[in-house]
Amino acid sequence: MKQGIVLFMGAVRRGEYESLQDRGLPLGILIDTNSKHRMPDFSRFAAVERFDFSRPLGDLIEAVRALQRRLGIQCLYNVIEF
Repeated sequence: MKQGIVLFMGAVRRGEYESLQDRGLPLGILIDTNSKHRMPDFSRFAAVERFDFSRPLGDLIEAVRALQRRLGIQCLYNVIEF
């Protein structure tokens, strides 16, 4: 059985994920390609995928399902989004 990742969606900023990494949890992110935020170093993330969040909801659901099939998802972590 896959361990699974903690999936962030949209954006993640320094200070929002390091404690999870320190606990040895594998992290993944579905980055919004429209984001103007400066992104941190994702080199320690198990998965980094880019997605245009202005696309239809069904496309987002399929992107998350693809990550679930490939890596497994233990939880979804959504910090701040509009």
